[in-house]
Amino acid sequence: MKERLILHLDNMSTSHVINSSTTVPADYFIRKEINRYVAKTNFTLAFVQSFVSMTGLLGNILALIVINRKSLRYTSSAVFITYMALFDSAVLLLHAANLARPRRNLFIHCSLTYLTDLFTFCANWVLVIITLGEELLAICFSTFIIRGISAFL
Repeated sequence: MKERLILHLDNMSTSHVINSSTTVPADYFIRKEINRYVAKTNFTLAFVQSFVSMTGLLGNILALIVINRKSLRYTSSAVFITYMALFDSAVLLLHAANLARPRRNLFIHCSLTYLTDLFTFCANWVLVIITLGEELLAICFSTFIIRGISAFL
């Protein structure tokens, strides 16, 4: 006796004749199609993430070149922006390394994930320091200017 399994995909009906001796789950072909879709989506996402990582690295290298010129090198903002670019570059490199290697070794995967989170944390704190430092300078500078102007009035 032969059984028929009919699968409807994209307005195309295909029928598969299967011996009664082989057991194929009813959703086998649907799972196979889903697995192909997931593999294709993962490949696309890996390509997009690689492109974003390489573009980010290029941007950080350009930022380091511009910020570390003689005229800007010794300002406090240049130091913080340099650290920010270095931490961001480390995050991008670690993320790219995590994409490139297979997920077979759990220790390497956990180490790369930990280091990525650590450098992201450091980059965020550099951003907080830049923001607070500029706000503090603005408050102190405006207070100094107001006191100086009021002394002359």
